Amino acid sequence: MKIKIFIFLSLLFISIAGISQNKGDVRVGTYGEVIVFGNKILPQYGISGEWFVADNISLNYKYGLGKNQDGDFSGHFNPALFLLAFTVGYPSAALGTLLISEGVSYHFNLNEFIEIAPYLNPLGAEVNLYQDKPIVLSCAFGVNMYFKQITPFKNICLAPRLGAILIYRDVNVLPVAGFSLNYTFN
Repeated sequence: MKIKIFIFLSLLFISIAGISQNKGDVRVGTYGEVIVFGNKILPQYGISGEWFVADNISLNYKYGLGKNQDGDFSGHFNPALFLLAFTVGYPSAALGTLLISEGVSYHFNLNEFIEIAPYLNPLGAEVNLYQDKPIVLSCAFGVNMYFKQITPFKNICLAPRLGAILIYRDVNVLPVAGFSLNYTFN
């Protein structure tokens, strides 16, 4: 059942990207966040991206590194990267695989300076979060609040984030708070 849902969502996100490639903007940024796991606060840092496939809808991408409960390396990535092994010798298939997003955001502007973006990313994976499993699949959800035009550079925005990560393995929900600095290419 989980595999059918994973395949359905993957095809859905690929088809949305395929029919909307001319819509436009790309937002790329760096982020820092903390994940509350039990009684520990785990830091994570990385890069994130959004590809706007419509005026208010973006596909989400995120890759990060951090520490787990034991102080060892941990991370976050898109499990679609596992499909790259099947694309050897087919560059266009490899590019298509890299375009598979973790999820979507819906953006709406409160005014010209503040943008709210709830997100749902059902295709995530956490590395070394648990001691007995090196990789667990996850779903992130929450809301970003983008503060735009606060610097002399119009394309830079700051975004605090509140949300949670649902670990599919044991249906464990981990609260998340973070902050990102982003640049929008348009």
